[in-house]
Amino acid sequence: MALINKPGQTITVSASAARSAHRFVDISGGYPAASGDAVGVIQSDYAASGDKMTVVTNGIVPIVADGSITAGAWVQATSAGKAITQTTGFGVGRALTSAGDGELVSVQLALPKEAYSTYGIVAFGSAVLVAGTKTVATTAIRPATRSCSPGSSRAEPSDTSPSGPSSTPHRSSSTRTPRSKPRRLPGPSSADRADRKQQENRTCPPQ
Repeated sequence: MALINKPGQTITVSASAARSAHRFVDISGGYPAASGDAVGVIQSDYAASGDKMTVVTNGIVPIVADGSITAGAWVQATSAGKAITQTTGFGVGRALTSAGDGELVSVQLALPKEAYSTYGIVAFGSAVLVAGTKTVATTAIRPATRSCSPGSSRAEPSDTSPSGPSSTPHRSSSTRTPRSKPRRLPGPSSADRADRKQQENRTCPPQ
């Protein structure tokens, strides 16, 4: 398989000394300790201490291999920042291509492999919950919807007058004025009714 280079997000880290391209680095700007954790990978050479390094923290990047690496294997960092097949320590990515010693290998950067068991990382939708030493219970969360109970109806507005409906004084037939015919308001269109029906079907699934 051809070499893959699809870097993701980056951060800036000050180099603690001259650093070579396609190597793992840690947050202090040095190469990680052997089998240690790495913050990401640099893709350019940096000549001196204090240089601002662009560090790729996720995605797929080429890294110099230390020894032969087979596609699919988890890799860890060496003290020279190279990638080596994981045997101990932190697995900081998975090889997507095979490579020989000194060649570039495409590595998909990832959280340390050990985090999935040591810290109990649980995938939940698009989020990741880190349980650590605590137990985390996850449940599905549904948006609040209106009541769909059979026979439920919208509450009608109540009479809020102080003395109720009977407080209107009685008028004698001799003084009664003709009452005008109430004006009929247009009802909802067929499109409105169809839209309302569709919304009810979404919020009120069949029992």
